Amino acid sequence: IELPNHIEKNSLVEQRVLKSLEMIPYDILLKELVFEKNSLKMNAFFLNKDTYIKVIQPELLKIYEATNIIFKEDKKGVILDGEVKAESLKNKNIVKLKNYSDSYELNEFMPIITVTEQIKMLFPKDAIVTFKSSFNSEIVTFNYLVNVVIQKPLEFFQIINTLNNELYSINIYYPLSFIKTEAGIEVEFTLQFHQAK
Repeated sequence: IELPNHIEKNSLVEQRVLKSLEMIPYDILLKELVFEKNSLKMNAFFLNKDTYIKVIQPELLKIYEATNIIFKEDKKGVILDGEVKAESLKNKNIVKLKNYSDSYELNEFMPIITVTEQIKMLFPKDAIVTFKSSFNSEIVTFNYLVNVVIQKPLEFFQIINTLNNELYSINIYYPLSFIKTEAGIEVEFTLQFHQAK
């Protein structure tokens, strides 16, 4: 049985996050970035209304079919609080990815407790890893909710690199959110662990 290619799945997530972060200009303070399977939501402070039309909207329309912004009412008028939404992700597989040629570890079936312990070792000690559900088809998929606080986006990409180096099929899935807090950037996502029955 062929397990899902975790490097491909993680690389698609990585490219999507990277493209979204690269389009943020210097005059925007990002508060929240949420990715769903086919959409994106961004909450940010804008210094200029035109930034959305001139910078953000054209870049988002390269990736999504539709995008819009709603500015929340602001009495001062200096800094604008805006929520950007983009929907209908297009060309999901346009990224050229390297082929995964290693074979997955096919030990005997691992129970949830063992998998959970394995997954916890992949993240910082303060990360919260919670089992959410399992799915049975030709393979068994365990779904986890992972919550981790990072100090800079680079740490998220290091997490992806760690997952990609595993000989198990482990990938990040949606929803995926980045929220700026006093402690740092709170990242929350679904993590999938696939194995043969």
